[in-house]
Amino acid sequence: FMAHTKYPMVTLISGRGCTSRCSFCQLPQVMHGHEFRTRSVDNLIDELKYIKSEMPFVKGIMFEDDTFPSDKQRVLEICEKIVENGLDYLEYTCNARANVSRETLNSMYKAGFRMMCVGFESGDQVVLNAMRKGTKRNIINKFVADSKIEGVKVHGCFMYGNKGETKETLTNTLDFALNLDIDSAQFYPIMVSPGTEDYEYYKENKLLKTEDFSQWNDAQGQHKTTILREEITDDELEGFC
Repeated sequence: FMAHTKYPMVTLISGRGCTSRCSFCQLPQVMHGHEFRTRSVDNLIDELKYIKSEMPFVKGIMFEDDTFPSDKQRVLEICEKIVENGLDYLEYTCNARANVSRETLNSMYKAGFRMMCVGFESGDQVVLNAMRKGTKRNIINKFVADSKIEGVKVHGCFMYGNKGETKETLTNTLDFALNLDIDSAQFYPIMVSPGTEDYEYYKENKLLKTEDFSQWNDAQGQHKTTILREEITDDELEGFC
């Protein structure tokens, strides 16, 4: 999905934490915490100025914050200062939730943002509710439509095998993804990381196939399903991805 990016690129982190409570996600539960804290806008702009002066060959920036646009006013200020300081020659990419307003998208595009990586996870509302994603299908649809209008590309991440997943919900998600008309997408089986609510749930209910983490990826580094299910076989789930 980074094929759109101008190289060389630099990865930056402007903030840590995510206030959402998705049951599967290790970033807030294990690594970064739920408290959203950020570098100051001026501190971030100073680093971008440094890149401009000391690394003029750099063409792109990837913000690896868990959800870069979480604070609307902060993002609007960042975008304004990027333009003011002539830093909009860079092409920016970031991670986001599907709740960025059209006003914010408009400012982000003007500042050089060209793609967002968004974890939609599922296109089935029952599954979204089960993982506590905190969104609805109509909100996702509006976000994607607004992104297209404002010219910001969307890479969608979808995760199969969550609680409540059935063959029907798998198909619902695929149909939803196709109808979204996003720019690119990836599909993978859920990998429940130690320390997360989902990991504890599957472990307590004896639904983990293995706790040997060397068995969690195949030889190509792709996710393998590690959860016992009645509705869907491993081959069906991995084949669907």
